Amino acid sequence: MLSPLSLLDAPKAGRALPRSLTKRQAEELLSLVRNESGTTLSRTRNLCVVGLMLLAGLRRGEVLAIEVADCDVERRTLVVRHGKGRNGGAPRTSYMTSQLAVMLANYAQERDCAQPARTHAALLTSTVGNAPLTVDGLRKLFMRWSTALGYRVTPHMLRHTYALLLRQAGVPDRVSMDLLGHHSLSMLQRYSHVFDGEHRDEAAKVFLDL
Repeated sequence: MLSPLSLLDAPKAGRALPRSLTKRQAEELLSLVRNESGTTLSRTRNLCVVGLMLLAGLRRGEVLAIEVADCDVERRTLVVRHGKGRNGGAPRTSYMTSQLAVMLANYAQERDCAQPARTHAALLTSTVGNAPLTVDGLRKLFMRWSTALGYRVTPHMLRHTYALLLRQAGVPDRVSMDLLGHHSLSMLQRYSHVFDGEHRDEAAKVFLDL
């Protein structure tokens, strides 16, 4: 007899959940970058690379494409003009945390004083000449940091971590969706991770005065 199951399509594996860092791992990464050897320009720039992904949720391509004119430290705004989606996606405004604003302000001072003078529009510059940071240069940075930390760190993991930090801070999903440049809550939900201890901490918030 013909098995009726042979007429059905085999089930497809579900999409893997995106990985993110824990808060402690994120702090370890920032500490590593802040204390690296090298010039002040390289350290402040690298902190901005991490900060733009970890504290503003920007994608790798968005970080490389952001220009000096798109960054307003006083208002703590970042205009993302080259997002994901058809024809570069719709522009959006991202907002800096106070820590990211300090990182960008410190880097701006070093960039303005760098020699040779940086005349290109890109915010993130090469540390050896008047040229923007490249995809290859960014890849080498993350390979170096992953080796030093002993676990893999990627740009998109930092974006996932930003979404996690928003959730842990109690930011409403609708606001988080806009900050991340998502078009649906279902995509945001894929970024929602629960780490050991979170259930216990949340359950402990239920309290009755006896």
